[in-house]
Amino acid sequence: MLKVPLDINEDAQIHNHRISGPTGELLLVERSRWFEQIPGQTRVIVGMDEKIIDSEMRRFNGALLWTLGGFATSLGVAASLLLAFAMKPFGALRQALARVRTGSASALGGSFPSEVQPLIDDLNNLLSSSGEQMVRARAQAGNLAHGLKTSLAILVDESNRLAKKGEVSSAAVLLDQTKRMQRQIDYQIARARAAGSRKRIQQATLLARTANEVVTALERLYCDRNLIIENNVANAAIHIACEAEDLEEMLGNVLDNACKFAKSRVRLDIAQSGPRELVSIAVDDDGPGLPPEAWDMVLNVGVQWENSNGSGLGLAIVRDVAQLYGGFVQLDQSDLGGLRVTIELPMYEG
Repeated sequence: MLKVPLDINEDAQIHNHRISGPTGELLLVERSRWFEQIPGQTRVIVGMDEKIIDSEMRRFNGALLWTLGGFATSLGVAASLLLAFAMKPFGALRQALARVRTGSASALGGSFPSEVQPLIDDLNNLLSSSGEQMVRARAQAGNLAHGLKTSLAILVDESNRLAKKGEVSSAAVLLDQTKRMQRQIDYQIARARAAGSRKRIQQATLLARTANEVVTALERLYCDRNLIIENNVANAAIHIACEAEDLEEMLGNVLDNACKFAKSRVRLDIAQSGPRELVSIAVDDDGPGLPPEAWDMVLNVGVQWENSNGSGLGLAIVRDVAQLYGGFVQLDQSDLGGLRVTIELPMYEG
């Protein structure tokens, strides 16, 4: 027999009671009812061992936890797959942009969803417009240079006429200022062209091809001096992330300077120093060289070292063009006895 609570519920609601039973604590559920066949109030009480209830609740909670966990995992996987599918066109767009950046393509190509295609069209129009503006700018710079050079040539001719008339002092001043103007024009035009090239689609230039062309031209130019120009990059399969015209100008300036001052030998080689993403191009000569205090000075515009003939623009232009491409120029003593000029330029990684 179990001792049940003696309190009687008048509200006919369900009430819970806990009492001590033979196996432990019991949970009683009580409700009062009135039946027509039975006079008075009837108490209906149902009891069960609470351990059994707790066990069933734990089983239910465990099953519910695994079910909800599986459902959440399924939702996560489905969301990831949906996101990956939705972002797939942007992955293709990124690859297309990389091809444009490295110069292997001039426009964004590929098949894109209709929702993304308007963005692709706008980007292609922007690339096309930017390329056309660069072409026009370079053409205008060339026309400007041609027009200024024509006027300067007239001024030089007039200076020579003044000198013949005996006005040597005035002719010398006019000729000196004309040369200064010509140097600045050459420098600014070269720098502007290089800057325009850098903002265009990145191009890959084969180092060996450009080097061979420059060396061949200089061998013809200095054939009467029997100079030995060692070209150790003739077979190098290295591409430079640079416009061919700009690489030709840099190599041409440095090699021409080396040939002017060399006694008998000039060497073009690939140095082994510098970061892996940069190519180190070294030009050595066996000339008189420069003292260390002059190395930084000659890289400035219009600066010439003592007893040197030139415009003072060659190395300055090389330095500026190299910097525009993320490279640099440094001078050092050559093992041949003269000057070593090293040009560091980014390697093309297309």
